[in-house]
Amino acid sequence: MRKVTVVTTNNSQVNQFEVEAGVSTFSQLVAALPAVDFSNKTVTVGKALYSLEHADAALPEGSLKVFISPKDMKAAMAEYHEVRAALKQYGIDAVNSDDEEILEIIGNYTHDTLSEMKDKLEEVLQVIQDRVETTNDVCCNNVEARLFEVEYALGIRNISNAAQFNERVLAEARYATQK
Repeated sequence: MRKVTVVTTNNSQVNQFEVEAGVSTFSQLVAALPAVDFSNKTVTVGKALYSLEHADAALPEGSLKVFISPKDMKAAMAEYHEVRAALKQYGIDAVNSDDEEILEIIGNYTHDTLSEMKDKLEEVLQVIQDRVETTNDVCCNNVEARLFEVEYALGIRNISNAAQFNERVLAEARYATQK
């Protein structure tokens, strides 16, 4: 048996496996370790850090230390920096507008993982979306009220304003008869 240590860089997880001594190529190693996800990953071996990309790549003799990392590290880092920059900008905006709720959500994100920062960003965006919906509801109500006032002043009675129109006419008639 041969000892294989697998180190994944995305979560710094270290796992040790034993495979048969006859495993001599990368494709045989992949088949011998079904619990390890090699898909869309870059695999390097040992201190020499040579890459195992081809299925027939020969493995060195003896015990192995295999490092697995995402194939496109640039994309992963770009996403990390993009999410971090978004949180920073929302934080700046929150400070400028004294928005305690957003500041509390963001907190100190500088040591957070990408996943934690994504969760915070998602929560900030949800708060902002809720605020926009509330503002839109208030605006719609204000626009509808203003439209009714114009229609009432012009004596325009239609299906959409009939009940409110009738209430206003009756209220004005009651007021006029009380004097």
